Amino acid sequence: MPLTEAYQVPGEPIFVFAITGQIVVPQDPQQASEKFFEMTKDAEGKIHRILDFSQAEIHFSDVALGLQNDVAMQMEQVVNYMVGTDELVAFAAEAAKQDQFGGLDVKLFTSRDDAIAAARAGINS
Repeated sequence: MPLTEAYQVPGEPIFVFAITGQIVVPQDPQQASEKFFEMTKDAEGKIHRILDFSQAEIHFSDVALGLQNDVAMQMEQVVNYMVGTDELVAFAAEAAKQDQFGGLDVKLFTSRDDAIAAARAGINS
């Protein structure tokens, strides 16, 4: 998954990762996790991680492998959000709720701005 953008929203524990193009599993989820750990090593408390797949090419066979290889997704202090309109992005967010992938509540949005707004609301609640 070419990880084409990775940044922290200034002054907030919100980290955005944009993925574009064809995802290669397991390398790309591992690369994204490594970048996440590098960026959040000094962060404290809840971390809000937004994965923007709106420009990614996802195949059905990649969903389970991607979720299994995304170590950051499983971390207790991480709140995960996915962005995308492809039905496989929605499928991935729903699949994350299964016990085999950690039983996670991954929130799904169709725009990055909406995901950032939801993360802000989560911080303030």
